[in-house]
Amino acid sequence: MLVGSAVRRVAIVGGLRIPFARSYSAYATASNQDMLTAAFRAVVTRFKLQGERLGDVAAGAVIKHSRDYNLVRESVLSSGLDPHTPGLDMQRACGTSLEAAIDIGNKIALGQIDAGLAGGTDSISDAPIVYPRSYQQLLLASYRGRNAWQRLAPWFGLRPRHFRPVLPAVVEPRTGLSMGQSTETMAKQWKITRAEQDQLANQSHMKAAAAWRAGFYDDLVVEYLGLKSDNNVRADTSPEKLAKLRPSFAEDGTLTAGNSTPLTDGASAVLLATPEWAAKRNLPVLAYLRYGKVWAVDFAGGKEGLLMAPTYAVPAMLRDAGLTLQDFDYYEIHEAFAAQVLCTLKAWESPDYCRDVLGLPAPLGSIDLSKLTVRRHRHAHSGHARQDPRGGYQREAWTDLGVRRRRDGSDGHRRALKGDTKNACQERVRHAGRERTLEHHAGARRFSDGAQGIQRRPLRPRAHAVPGARGTRRLRVAVQPRGDGPEGAGRPEGCRQRGRLAAGGRRQRLRATRGQQGGGPYGEAEPR
Repeated sequence: MLVGSAVRRVAIVGGLRIPFARSYSAYATASNQDMLTAAFRAVVTRFKLQGERLGDVAAGAVIKHSRDYNLVRESVLSSGLDPHTPGLDMQRACGTSLEAAIDIGNKIALGQIDAGLAGGTDSISDAPIVYPRSYQQLLLASYRGRNAWQRLAPWFGLRPRHFRPVLPAVVEPRTGLSMGQSTETMAKQWKITRAEQDQLANQSHMKAAAAWRAGFYDDLVVEYLGLKSDNNVRADTSPEKLAKLRPSFAEDGTLTAGNSTPLTDGASAVLLATPEWAAKRNLPVLAYLRYGKVWAVDFAGGKEGLLMAPTYAVPAMLRDAGLTLQDFDYYEIHEAFAAQVLCTLKAWESPDYCRDVLGLPAPLGSIDLSKLTVRRHRHAHSGHARQDPRGGYQREAWTDLGVRRRRDGSDGHRRALKGDTKNACQERVRHAGRERTLEHHAGARRFSDGAQGIQRRPLRPRAHAVPGARGTRRLRVAVQPRGDGPEGAGRPEGCRQRGRLAAGGRRQRLRATRGQQGGGPYGEAEPR
């Protein structure tokens, strides 16, 4: 619904985030609301928005407690903005904050609002742990009772299994495979070697560490709960160390905890506005949000790889912009696994795939790898792309500094960035006279709504002898993760749930450990 006679430009004023922390570490006691509020407050403070009413605020999380039904609005009320500022909760698995940026950007472009905040948060450490549905139904049946007997009768069906917690997990309900297992299949199909994955992951860590040392994040990240920088960057890693890690998803696999991303807690926010709104407040315009695209793949039928949606979305967005893959000076790709990035690049170089699957007259082509995730560059614009592993979605966004790259190769810089939804459009390259570095962090970076986690070693279910009324019986109890969130997390490794089991009229202690689904949303293993 266009307000006015023309579509307006969407300026990226700036963004901030809190440091990303490995799950169960610095933010172990922080909630999604705590972290999102911290990100909002940082933006409000940086751009002097105290008491100002913004047109809208959109954000969200994938892993949410039931209490977080109004997460964004509650965070807005604690952010310092005018209480009349509305808040909108959004959720697209592994693409929430990018979706929020597109939503706010569209409202600005159509003239519905002049400025707004977009953001995202996710906590693996504070994942919701619930009881089985059967226990919920028992409680509700008792609640519906109209007399004492009807309220009491359901409790005669109470069993020890009702107290077995149900944990979030990321096992696709239609395939029964985790993201890591699905990516192993892709890596085999596209013949991506372990060495190639380890090399990309190692470069990712090195570039991330270099960016921190160079001070790139000094004015992009604010301290939170005593943490001043991301604690998931391994500056001391090497190809030799990565090569020693065991496969995480298959005995003969190539994906490891080193070339996959860790489960992480964090939050970020970005301020979008019209150029006029920013100029009136003497605020900078770092870039302009230009294009966005979303796609999905038919992974459920086994016809396509779960994480191959970027291969569709990027060509579609390039058509919208009238550009080719080679019309960029810099590229940045973020994804949960190094193998996914390599599969995508290889697919774009395949004549058969581009013709038969994407319907292109020719391959999309290759990119100059020296331009991929370079440490230093200038006048680049930032964009983000990310796919939804649960539904096989791909969300692409593209922003630029307004300097178009001409076909004759003359001056003009453009940068394509695919991946990190958490920091939607908030990282810039040159500001306050200083060069900035954006890095691909495939091995240690957390994404928008938290994709991609610490790889944890699966634990075997343990059978414990429990004395009963007629002797000793052996029980096998496993706390199985539930697949209701693409970025859900299992219990910390080695953590056990204690409960009580009534057997033979006596109370007995029961130790329950996780089953073989693994310790995290991807069922990964953690390196020793």
